[in-house]
Amino acid sequence: MIRYRSVFLAVAVVLAGNAVVLIGVARNRSGGPRALIELTERELLIPTVEEENSGLSLELRWDNRSRRWPHRFEDGPGWFDRRKLEELGYDCRVDPADPAADKHYQRALPIEAFIVLEYEGEAWQQWLAKPPEPPPPRFVEPQQPPDPQRESLSHTRLFAVDVGRDASLLRQKYGDPKRFLITPGHVQLIRESKRDEESGKSVSTYLRGAISEVFVQRIHVPLEHRRALDTFRKESSLTYFQRSPLASLEPRYTVTLAIGARYEPWIVAVRPRQR
Repeated sequence: MIRYRSVFLAVAVVLAGNAVVLIGVARNRSGGPRALIELTERELLIPTVEEENSGLSLELRWDNRSRRWPHRFEDGPGWFDRRKLEELGYDCRVDPADPAADKHYQRALPIEAFIVLEYEGEAWQQWLAKPPEPPPPRFVEPQQPPDPQRESLSHTRLFAVDVGRDASLLRQKYGDPKRFLITPGHVQLIRESKRDEESGKSVSTYLRGAISEVFVQRIHVPLEHRRALDTFRKESSLTYFQRSPLASLEPRYTVTLAIGARYEPWIVAVRPRQR
């Protein structure tokens, strides 16, 4: 009798969990989509698919790093600066160069916020225009340096450009639903020191923000749209974009995402691209 009761409780927990998920989906999609954005394989990648897994989810790929060498620090915090950190609620009153700053900013915890991702905008153009840079002497050079031409044909065009606590204010500021994707995630404060590449000594200290997580990392492909991707899923996107010649690197498909009331996306259309 105890065994049957345990089985019943386990089934009840699963059903309750499924009900919560379905209620969340219904609330997100209530009233229809708030925005529609069309992305390609460069932004929504087919992962390496396990043979026994018949389901499929696409990986959301975005960028906010320096172009060639992510470990090369910029001269300053960029758009995610001290003022932006204060807007998010961080206490930035202590000068980052102050001896007490290390202890003060170690207490800064990640904050949940909304992240604005811009598609094919100014941030993407700046990324394209930025020339390749050699790695700093203190880092070991990769065995195979990045290929600028291949990167320009395969890199995501979705870039983080802003963050905020109020999604409605961000939507007013970034009103074009075909260019901007607003999604929840975590951000954090970082106290950064810019160092001289030869001596390793600190030349300046500043505060910058970082996006530590975007909650929507994978987007489920519904059964009715999976057939459009079946011919491509045997080869992951990362493998595909390593092909030669470079002329063959056009994205293989386009995906239309709908954004709901809870700023959670879902797929409404998948279209193979003519090549």
